[in-house]
Amino acid sequence: MISIIIPVRNRPDELARCLKGLLAQRRNGPHEVLVIDDASSDDDSERVCAAVPVVTYTRLDRHRGSAYCRNLGLLQAHGAIVLFLDSDVTFLSE
Repeated sequence: MISIIIPVRNRPDELARCLKGLLAQRRNGPHEVLVIDDASSDDDSERVCAAVPVVTYTRLDRHRGSAYCRNLGLLQAHGAIVLFLDSDVTFLSE
């Protein structure tokens, strides 16, 4: 299994593009996507994640930084392989 960990803070539009591109990739085998919200000031990232069934969303109660979010995601991950992405990552289309 591959665990994909994405920290995010106040970037719901970028997160939506990232998740859309990620899920459009052709990949065989199991994977999980863990989005760790670093205390965003709105609920938009949560709504973006709720629309994507394979995403596990965790929201922090206070800002702790992206390194903390990555480490928290690593503690939650089940995969033998871990991929860290930032929320502003975009994927090229074919």
